[in-house]
Amino acid sequence: MIEPPREPAAPTVSGWGSIGKRAGVYCLTVASVLGTAVQLVEAAGGSLSVMNPSWVVVPGRAVGPIQIGMSQEQVRAAVGPAERTSLGGWEYLSGGYAILFAKDRRTVDAIAGGDVGYPHGALVKAFVARTREGIGMGSARAEVVKALGEPEADRTPLGAEMLSYQGLELVLVDGAVVHLTVRRPRSIADRALAADDRAQ
Repeated sequence: MIEPPREPAAPTVSGWGSIGKRAGVYCLTVASVLGTAVQLVEAAGGSLSVMNPSWVVVPGRAVGPIQIGMSQEQVRAAVGPAERTSLGGWEYLSGGYAILFAKDRRTVDAIAGGDVGYPHGALVKAFVARTREGIGMGSARAEVVKALGEPEADRTPLGAEMLSYQGLELVLVDGAVVHLTVRRPRSIADRALAADDRAQ
């Protein structure tokens, strides 16, 4: 008996396995067909969740109106309800980003955007916010270093490069930014533990 074709899986929030969890990187990935993401972006129209080019990425603090430490109610007021949820995160596919909450699920712990799996896909194109220095999706490594200084750099099994700054992590594929995460700045002790972890 021939089974009917299945619907393509929708984009979802996922980590990068053990290395992703250690580095604290959260990724918006398209599980099957990029077309699903494109349809979702186009269908969102004038939604609050669509990212405005005037939004600014502030390391350790915010992406546009979404601030680290906001309650879920404040997030809803700022960008509307989540378009979908996955692994405890609120996904706003029309804006190319996801909001991750602290363990208590009450306050924003990180804001992640872009797509490592599809560097030229809809999620990367939808995330149009940039830092005050102009760093965002598509920025070259040299531009990042010139604007933000030398980072700690990790190679990953996916062939990408992660540049870590205080409160900001950038992932580059083929030398260009395709994913970023704004999170609470880590304490000196946390950074020392992360350095020890990388050395092992």
